[in-house]
This record gives sequence, C-alpha cells and structure tokens, in this order.
Amino acid sequence: MVFVDGEPWEPYFTAPASVFLWRGLALGGRLSVGQLEEDNRGTYFFEGDLSEVNLWDRALSRPSVRQLAASRTKWKFPGNVVSWAQLSAERPPPVQPLAPSDQPEAAFMWFGLLRLRGKHSVLCADPAQLLVSIVPLLAQCPSGAFWGLQLNGRLRSMANLPSCLLVAVDGAFLRSSWNCSAEARHSFRLLPDQRLQSLQSGFCVFQDLRSTQLLLKKCSPQALYFVLDWDLRCPRSPGWRSWKDKCLFLVLDVALEWSQALRFCQRFHGGSLLTLSSPQDLAWLQEELQVSVWTGLRSSSDSGGRKDLLRWADGSPLSASLQRFLVSWGGPGSTICTLALPTGFLKAEPCHRPHRWVCQASQQSDLYVTFPGKSFHGAPSADLSFSSLQVAQRQCSTLGPGCNVVVSTSAGHRLSFGRRLVTLEGPTTDPAAVIHVKTRCSPGYSGQDCQSMCPQCDPRLSCNPLTGRCDGFLRYRQAPAVVYSLKCLPLESWVFEHGACLSLERYSSQEEAASVCQRYLGATVLKVKQKASNGSSGVQAGDLEASRFLWACRRDEGGCSPCAPIPTQGRCLGLPRASFPFSFPLSCPDIELPTFQEKLLVSLRGSASQQWRRHGSLQEARDACHLQKEHCGGFLSLRGSHYTVAGTVLVESRGSGALLHIKTGCSLGFCGGRCQRRCSPCLSTRVYNPLTGRCDGSLRCARHSSPSCLHGLVNSRCPQGPGWWFWDGHCYYIEEHGSKNWQGARDACQAHGESIMLLTLSSTKEKAWVAAMVRKDSWVGLNDLDGDGTWTWAAGQNLRPPFPWMAGVRLKVGNCLEMKRRAKQALAASPCSGHKAWVCKGALAPKSSCPSEPGWRPWNGSCYFWDPLSVGGWHEALASCRRFRNTELLYLTSLREKDWVHSNFQGSFWTGLNDLQEESVFRWTTQEPLSRPVAQYLQDDMADGGLKDCVWFDSVTGLLRDARCEEERPFLCKSSEATDWFEERPGLSVTDGDPVPLLPSSESLMQAKQECLWERSVCIAVLQAVSGFFLVSSMDRVVSKPDSVLYIWTICTEGFHGPDCRRALERPPPPACDCSGRFQTTAERVCGVLVQTCVDDCRRRTAWSNCSVCLPACTEATLSHLDPEEVALITMIEYKVSHSLNLTAEDERDRRNSSKIIYDAKYP
Repeated sequence: MVFVDGEPWEPYFTAPASVFLWRGLALGGRLSVGQLEEDNRGTYFFEGDLSEVNLWDRALSRPSVRQLAASRTKWKFPGNVVSWAQLSAERPPPVQPLAPSDQPEAAFMWFGLLRLRGKHSVLCADPAQLLVSIVPLLAQCPSGAFWGLQLNGRLRSMANLPSCLLVAVDGAFLRSSWNCSAEARHSFRLLPDQRLQSLQSGFCVFQDLRSTQLLLKKCSPQALYFVLDWDLRCPRSPGWRSWKDKCLFLVLDVALEWSQALRFCQRFHGGSLLTLSSPQDLAWLQEELQVSVWTGLRSSSDSGGRKDLLRWADGSPLSASLQRFLVSWGGPGSTICTLALPTGFLKAEPCHRPHRWVCQASQQSDLYVTFPGKSFHGAPSADLSFSSLQVAQRQCSTLGPGCNVVVSTSAGHRLSFGRRLVTLEGPTTDPAAVIHVKTRCSPGYSGQDCQSMCPQCDPRLSCNPLTGRCDGFLRYRQAPAVVYSLKCLPLESWVFEHGACLSLERYSSQEEAASVCQRYLGATVLKVKQKASNGSSGVQAGDLEASRFLWACRRDEGGCSPCAPIPTQGRCLGLPRASFPFSFPLSCPDIELPTFQEKLLVSLRGSASQQWRRHGSLQEARDACHLQKEHCGGFLSLRGSHYTVAGTVLVESRGSGALLHIKTGCSLGFCGGRCQRRCSPCLSTRVYNPLTGRCDGSLRCARHSSPSCLHGLVNSRCPQGPGWWFWDGHCYYIEEHGSKNWQGARDACQAHGESIMLLTLSSTKEKAWVAAMVRKDSWVGLNDLDGDGTWTWAAGQNLRPPFPWMAGVRLKVGNCLEMKRRAKQALAASPCSGHKAWVCKGALAPKSSCPSEPGWRPWNGSCYFWDPLSVGGWHEALASCRRFRNTELLYLTSLREKDWVHSNFQGSFWTGLNDLQEESVFRWTTQEPLSRPVAQYLQDDMADGGLKDCVWFDSVTGLLRDARCEEERPFLCKSSEATDWFEERPGLSVTDGDPVPLLPSSESLMQAKQECLWERSVCIAVLQAVSGFFLVSSMDRVVSKPDSVLYIWTICTEGFHGPDCRRALERPPPPACDCSGRFQTTAERVCGVLVQTCVDDCRRRTAWSNCSVCLPACTEATLSHLDPEEVALITMIEYKVSHSLNLTAEDERDRRNSSKIIYDAKYP
C-alpha cells in the first residue's frame, strides 16, 4: 500500500506506473525518485516537490503512517530499505525538498478511539477527577474515550473538560491534566505494534492488576496493546452503520409510508432513502437486517413498468446488475415503491403501506452553519490556529465528535467542541468574530440524529443546530472576562460553567456553602476545582498533589427541546405531529419558577403597551422574558394567549384563569440583589411577591380588559363600592349613572371623606387613563366658578403652567372643566350649571398599626377604642382606658379630629378633659392644655361648677360639656399609632436550637414588629435571635435561652390580659434566689426550680449586670418535694458552708452527693 501525506493513495490502475501495486516489487531493479525515463523521447520529470521518501520491508499500520506524516522533523523513522537521508545525499538537482511548515495543516497526527486489542474496553479520561483508566464499554465513557496525538506529542482527550495524559511526579503512574502544553516528559507515541510509549523514558503503558491504575514500565509483551479506531466519519449513536463511502441509519422500530420515510431521511444533509449500487450492497444489507425495509427505488406512473427506467430517490438509475433481484414487479400505470427483503431480493410494494426503512448520507456530508457576531462556549479541540477557514473546516470534519465548531476571529480559525452559542458584549468586540457550527442535518433540523425540528425563536435568538433549541442566552462579558447566562438569576451573582450556573463566590466548607445556597432557587452545593493564580482552572503539570477543591452553589440553567419523540430506544424522530395518528408529550425541563394561579403582575406606572407583550407560545414568552433582563418580571398565560409582563406588583384576578410565572432567582423568604435580605413570609395574605419581597394583597383586578388590568384595578385601601378604581397610587371614583351640576359633584366627592375631591389632573398619562375610564361626560375639579378668570382646582390650588395635558383646551370665564367621552379633545369648558357625571380622586388610606380587635378604629395616626355597651363614671372610664398600653380617655388636638369624632361616633361619651386639679382650668389626662380652636366648643356650666369637673362629648351638637364625674356614660379611648404593642421578655425563645424552621423577617426589630402587626391574624410575637428576627405564630412551647429576646404582642398594660384587657393577672410571688455567687452550676434546675427563673427575675427587678450568678435557694417550699435523707444532706452542707467550717473526707463524699441533689437536673 502506498501512502501520500499520511493517507492511503489509490492510483488509477490503468496507469503503467501502478502495475507494481498489482504484482509487488521484485528483487533487484532500480528506484527512480524525482524523475521518470520514457523510451527514446527523453526524460520527463515529475511536477511538484518532495519533502521525504522512505521505504520499509514490512507493512506499517495506518496510525504509524499518520504519525510519521504529521511529525515533520519531530521524530525520524528512516526506512530500512530506502531512507530519505540516503536519497537526499544523492538527489539530482531537479528534486526540491520542502522545509517543514511552521503552520501544519493537521491538528493531530492521528485521532480516534483507543480500544484494547481484542476487547471492547477503551482508554477513558476523567478530567474532573484528574484520572485516566480502562473502562469496559464505550457507553461508560461517551466523550473521554476519544483521543488525539498532538504535534507536540501530548495525547489529548476530547472530554467535556479537555485534558491530556500526564506522567505523575513519581514518573510511574499516569493521570489526567488540564495542562496540554508541550513538555517532553508528558509526550507519547503509538508504536507500530500499537503499544503506547513515553517518548522521554521509552517505557510503555501497563495496567496495575491490583489498583487498576495505569503506569509506565519497561516495554514488554505484557504492556497494553491498543487498536486505534480512527474511522469517525459516521455518527456512533445507535442505528448508524458505515458502508463504503456512506453512513446508513437503520430505523427498525417504527413503520411509515414510503413518502414519510423519505422526508425523515431528508432531514440529514444530503440524505435520502437507501440506494443500492451492486449485488454486494444487497448482500451486506441482507446480513445486517432480519426484516423488510423501504429502499429509495421507485417507479413512476409513466415508466411503463420498464425496469431500466427505475430510479433511486437520490436520482441515480437502477444498475443492470440488480434488475435480476427484482420480484413481484407491478404493471404499467401504477406508482410502485421497493422493499429490500431479508431473502436478498427487491420486492415491489404499494407506497402507502407502512414499513421500516434505511436512510443514507455521504460520509463527507458535513454542513457548516454560520453565526456572525457569536462565539462558542466549549473547549478547544486542538491548540492550533489555522489561517484558512477551509482547512480548519476540513480538519474539524476529520475529528468527528471531537470537533463541532470552527471559531473565527481576526487572529485565525480555531477548532472547538461544545453545545452553546455565546453572544459577545462590549465595545471591544472583534468585528470579525463568527462561528461555523458543524452539523449533519438539513436546514430546519438539529440535535443528535437530527431528531429535533428548529422551533420558532425570538428574533434575538438563533436555532442551535447542535441542540435544536433557541439559543442566545449566554453572554460574554469582558470586564471581568466571564460567560454568564440570562437564565442564571440574579445575573450579578452567577456565571455559566460546565453546562450549569455556578455562583461567583467560593467557600472553604460544605456547611458554609449550604447556608448560602439555600437563598437561591433550586441551588445545590457543588465541589469545584480551585482556580490557579493565573486565572486558569486546574493545576500545572507535576503539581497534582497541591490541587485544592472549594465549594460553590450550582443550579440548572434549564432548557426546552421541542421534539416529538417516538417512544423507542430513547430517540426522538422529530417528524411533524401531523405525520402520526397519535400524540407525543412535549418534554420541557426548564427551571421551575414560582407560579401563581389567578394572579397578574402589573406596574402602577406607565401605559398598558409598555407593561406586556404577546407571544406565540409559552416557551417564546419565557425566552423573551429572560432576554429582556430587568425589564421583564414574569410571563403570563391568560385565556389561551401568552405574554411577557413588566410589572412588579401582584394583583388578585379571580375567575380569569391566569397562570403567572415570576422570574426570580431567590428562594422563599429571601430577596434583594444577591438574595441576601430576609423577607416577610406574608402569613395572612399568602401573596408573597418573590420580586420585591413584599406582601401584595391589596390590589384586585375587577375588569379583565388586558394582562396589565390597567383600567380595572381596585384597592382595599380605597373606599369600597361600585365605581371606585385605583391607578398610580390614588383612588378614583367614576360616576356612571347619576348626574349633578359642578357644585353638587364637588359635594358628592367630599361626602366620601375629607381627602376625596373632584379630580385634580397632574399628567398627560392620568388624563388618558381617566378618559378611557369614564362612561359619560364627567366633571373634573378645575373651575372658574366665581367668574374672575382665575381657574382653580376643587381642592383650592391655582392652575399653574406648564400643563401639556391642557393643550388645545379653550377656557371660558365662569365655566367648569369636563372630561368628554370618546371625543378627539378629551377636555372642554362647560357651564357649571349643567348636569353631568363626575370623577373624584383621593389618597390611599394609610396602613395602620392599630389593634385589629373589635372596637378599635384608626384615623390620622391615632387608634380609637369604642365600646358603647360599657358605661361608668369618669374615673372608672379612665381606668378602663388605661388597661390598654399607652391609652387615655379621648383627647382632641385639632378641629379636624373633633369633626371626625363627631361624624363617626354616636351618643354622648366621656373624654379626658377635666378641671380636677384647678377649677375652670381644663386639661386632658395627658396633661396637655386645651387648645384655643377646640376650646370654643367647650360649654362650661358655671352653675354648680365645683361639682362638674369632667367633660363629655355631645355627638348631637358637636360640643364639649362638663358634668359630674360620678355620672355613668360610655367612653372613648385614644392611643397613638406609634405605641409599642410588644412586651419584651429577655432570655426566652420558642425553640431550643437555631430558629431556622420559624418564619424569617426583616433585618431590624422595628420592621419585624411592623410586619407582625400587619400579619396580626397569625403573628403573636417576634423572636430576636443571633441569626436574625423571626415571626412567631405559636407559643405552645416557651424555653429559656439567654441569647434570645421574645417580644410578645399585647394591647394590655402590665397586669391585665384578655381581648379587652378586663382580666387582672395574679402576680406569682418572686422566686427565692441566692445571688451571692457562692454556688455555681451548669444544671438547668436547682431544687426543682429553673435556674433561668432567678436570672430573669434579677434582670427584671434590678439593673445589676451580674445576674447570671443567681441560683434558686432551697427553701422549705422547694425542699418539701425532696425525701428526708436528701433534705438532711442539703441542710448539713448549707450549715457548714455558711459557718466556714472544714469538711471531713466523709463530708466531702456527702458534699458530692448533696451537690447532685442540689444541682443535677435528674433530681427534681
């Protein structure tokens, strides 16, 4: 056999110069190199140049020839018959030897699968564990078993993490290393007899029988012999066969019509149904198959039944040598397809019948799909850069599964393998950056065996031919140089490595990492390799023992494969669903985001068009939401349509059937940029917003007009009833039925509350929203009611420019402004006497921290308690009010408050105003004097004034009147909303260990108390622990814990309890304690009493800083629980200690025994 440039050379056998290939070389004769003598016409020289010629007396293996051809001057193996050294010394002048190229056009000397000779075992690299071993089957090492010998002698593995064979520091054992740089001690070669040899030591590779490790020893017949399976031109997945120059794909578990089978085969680039060119092909097929299969042979209706007019699906004619194998051929006028039978014949068959089939594709059918402006996330296939794109693509095709993309930049073309496209970001992006993805699939198909149909992608994404998914979520950021994914949230905390999202932070222990990973949605703990100081992963050659591992958080990025799988052999045919009479599930293993039923995500600002966008499918909406980064808060399915939404506020949408997915990376209870902030659990509302960490529950969508519900929101903090709506932080009343003149409309608005007025416009957006909401022409607040030409709002403010929302409006003296329904000019001046509907506007009612128990009402920062059934004298009323924390009888601070009380409470009731200290000098029980504005409503009855020292409120007249304090009346109590409604209990907790199972709260005590007040239906206390603040919903078990503080919610002052604080608490007698410090213990109880009881009592009653030494004293009450013998021992010890008497040895024994009785918890 003759090899040229390492490849077999097959000359035209009709040439005279190739006769020797038929009959071999005889002894003697003459070797002519560089010139050819021909008869009497002279000598004719070869055209071209020679770099080296060698001749051996034995046949070399193909890998050896490949290595020799690629090695250039690295290794010299002179032929033992003719060597280049001899020829170059005697060469005639016309011969021009070539110098070795500085840029060789081969990435590897050879590349392929290294199998053990006579076995199925393969050489496998595991770069993650820095190991190399022999595994029994290729399936156990799908990627690490492909090896290539680099030009520098390094044996490189094509694993997901590329690695090279490395000689350990001891010089004997073999490992796997990420460092593939040139170094003589780690260089290898494959000997002609297929043993793997170290170039430096000359030793061969052996397998240790006890440890199964690979090591180097002196070459002997016991070394490992390998077979290089270098034919990588056809896929190695199940179903593929290599025959001649074709790759055949056998589909034996599904039956289709001939035309469907042809469409299936055409998804391969250059693919078609099987074409047979000779009887040998038919014989090979008979050996491979035991069933009948469709072939590409077909007759048309106009062929007249003639066999010589039959053609294969690829257009080639039926050869005459196969016509004798045709049986049962149909007559003229019919279209007939052909089956290959297990008997070795070809049978005519109606094309509509379903059968199995065989596809074919050329072994050189790689197609390269170009993606400008992209890079590739993967590993380099070789450490070479090619100047020619065509050469790089040819080498990539030669490497088979070891290369699937050519990455082109202004610096050259490099080979790589991986699965993901990367979008380049930044101003310094190389304008020449482009990638060429290798695929065997026709356009529109992708994935392994072309099983996936490319989905409809967002314009910002591309269908990845390698995965069949919409790709483009990976981004390359130059400062710092990292690849991150738009699906790895939050973006500033994660990078994309090894096919998953990894946190930027690294931790020295698994426990530390676990405490952080719990903050992130779906994150787990992963052991990762510490990066070297130069920024590269892994260790340098020879530094294997110094490598370290750290811990990081890992989470799946997620993805979706839009494939219609046929349930067989785990494959996915990717045919149109209409081609089959049955349906297939769509597997879409994307990251699980928080999902809400019948909820919307809205923005309280902006127009409706800016808040949502419709998409063709849920997956398209999901992808678009990730691409929009912070401008998308989630995606929504509503009434069969799918939307991306840009809001941040959760809204109740009952009856809409909406399904909302929130885009967040934080686990429940965590929020913020890096999910570091503990957030409220929203105990009562059950509407925890993962985006903001707040409890949303006040908004409801009452009119489902759009995904944003822009014109249908109602707020629980607005007045309730028909016509009330919410927009941009304000409450609006839209009258739809009644009509009034302008003054009547103004009065109607003010009747809803002091803060409610006729509409005051403040922006063009507000004008557009109101115009879309009104159903009739409606009054707004702007008017010139007095006719002086000065336009003012109903609230009293003058109209001040600029006001672009008034453009084009002609204001007439003495008129009022109206909002027109469906008019080109929405605002217009109109006579104020006309009857129209109206629009009111007011502020939201503020959130209140007042008690929610019956009888309590909030207003303007104060809390009011009203129980009309409770009556008593003035002093009894004051005592009743003071049962509540920081609460007094009613005290008035303004006329507004007096008017509010007048409007909201009926009858007569006691107030805190009195002149008990000084006649006719009235003060409130808070000791504040009576203000002048309120004093004008006081009617002091001077008759018998010395007996009328207490003041009551007359809700009929709105006056304050004095009366005898003994008279029995109802009473109204008042407290500040800023009252601390929590009682502090130091040293108490509701759990023995770390309070992780409890509900986490905010980062400050004040915020935690506020959250508890807002969740009063389920929160009864706040726990302050070392690890933070927690909301407590049950106090069934209260334990002593020195480093914790329990803040218990109560409206009662000390000494009272119950919902109305009417029951007085019986205080237990203080415990008998010894705080002298003479005794110490580590036990929980002393004489049956908790030690912490004395510590807490000391802290509550004194300011002493050393209360921790306090112990229960063994009093008669506590000793009564012990038996007489134990009491005697205790009494003796106490007597001797108190009189400083020496203890005998016997007493020492007694003291130890008595100490157990006093200080050991097992003695009650």
